[in-house]
Amino acid sequence: MADDIAKTLQTALASHRAGDLAQAERLYREILRQQPGHAQALLLLAEIARQVGKAGVAADLLRQLSASEPNNADYRLELARLCVTAERYAEAATAYRDVLTLRPESSEACRGLASALYAGSDHEGAIAAYEQALAINAQDAAAWDGLGNIYLELGNTDAARHCFERLLELRPEYAIGYYSLFKVRRCEGRDDRYLQQILVLLDRVETPDKERVNLLFALGKAYEDIKDYDAAFASWQQGNRLHRASYKYDIAIDLAVFKDLARTFSAEFFQQRKDFGVDDPAPVFIVGMPRSGTSLVEQIIASHPQVFGAGELGTLKQTIFASLKILSHETLAPQLAALSRDDVGLMAGRYLEKIRALSPHALRITDKMPFNFAWLGMVQLMFPRARIIHCRRDPVDVCLSCYKQLFQYGQLFAYDLQELGQYCHAYQQLMQHWHQVMPGRILDVQYEDVVDDLEGQARRMIKHCGLPWDDACLAFHQAERSVKTASVAQVRQPVYRSSLQGWHRYQQHLGPLLQVLAPEQ
Repeated sequence: MADDIAKTLQTALASHRAGDLAQAERLYREILRQQPGHAQALLLLAEIARQVGKAGVAADLLRQLSASEPNNADYRLELARLCVTAERYAEAATAYRDVLTLRPESSEACRGLASALYAGSDHEGAIAAYEQALAINAQDAAAWDGLGNIYLELGNTDAARHCFERLLELRPEYAIGYYSLFKVRRCEGRDDRYLQQILVLLDRVETPDKERVNLLFALGKAYEDIKDYDAAFASWQQGNRLHRASYKYDIAIDLAVFKDLARTFSAEFFQQRKDFGVDDPAPVFIVGMPRSGTSLVEQIIASHPQVFGAGELGTLKQTIFASLKILSHETLAPQLAALSRDDVGLMAGRYLEKIRALSPHALRITDKMPFNFAWLGMVQLMFPRARIIHCRRDPVDVCLSCYKQLFQYGQLFAYDLQELGQYCHAYQQLMQHWHQVMPGRILDVQYEDVVDDLEGQARRMIKHCGLPWDDACLAFHQAERSVKTASVAQVRQPVYRSSLQGWHRYQQHLGPLLQVLAPEQ
């Protein structure tokens, strides 16, 4: 029997390496049928689940493995990481604590615990975990960076700056530290010591491309601070090109998905499914392009005492994708169209369970994942009483702001001007479609109007959410809540006026973008 299992495992591994995940999964499960608890089969089955975006399934498999080998810290570490990906933050924190029981001197586990606690809104616990990591290793650059970013997101820019400066004092070659520091510090001139250190690191042939990307984006911000706009754009352009060359991305797939969604979710489609969904008014979806003002809008709304601001949640997309039998862009829309009323009800229940875990008693819970604009058809099915707020902004300003930003993850369209323009145009077309087939459901909020008339626009938003007015919404920049996006520094200001029409400074460099967006200009 052992020989048969070994042969099956070799065949499964070959299928896995060749990309035949279905065959590999079948064989791994056959091994587990013959020998329940087979460690390698469980581990590789979890890897397949992770590869296809089912982090929750992968975590469940790793939990089985960890239970069978409770003293294996590596298994528990991987379990913790998968739980974070699946947004099961309490379970992730438990797994990281288990790792620390086995490896009390693991600063990596402390950092992981900090990230899980912070994602679960335990800010004090996260800070304590980062401080524990630094007590183990005071030169843990990632811990200084993580602690600094937590302070930044909580609005304590002085503490954040201290962390980033301490980080660079200990590790002057730590490239991401410069990018983090220039979020909270302006460049003081061409002889600024941090600008000079960036230039030294860029001159080193041995500096890896990944670090060069961080340095170049930081350099762009530094040059913009001293109003050398040509040098700033040249730095961002070089950083974007270098980053874009590091991954594969076909924008045609995203554009095709948007068109398929528009074709599938028609007015007739919704008319035939009027009785779908859950009658719960709690969710408020804030959507738009990245850098369109979603953070500002959420900060205003979440300052209301009856609202909990959940930030950017991947929960809606994860809930939708978990319902699919095949993860393929070609079959995505047809699979969604085939969902039954019970299917949609279960999906809505899962989503509500996750957001209610964040705030059991709030009347409204905001989800400001910008890319939920693609899934508004499913929002209509799942939550016919949910509020939808669409953040709009000058499209060139939006795209340039994306181009200047090194995102933490995703946004693969954002590192090439032409692709940025194509994506933005397709998003605009999809939003027009949602307005046509869901009349009256979506409140458009123009960023420039919020800047010009904060109170008037804030009252529109609160009314749309079905809530009584509260003056706290005008003091949003003083609210004690975290902001976990690239816009964190801006929403700590009363109103971020400096971004209006900022693209004109760079107009001569934006040809590929303006060519695509010409109809909007």
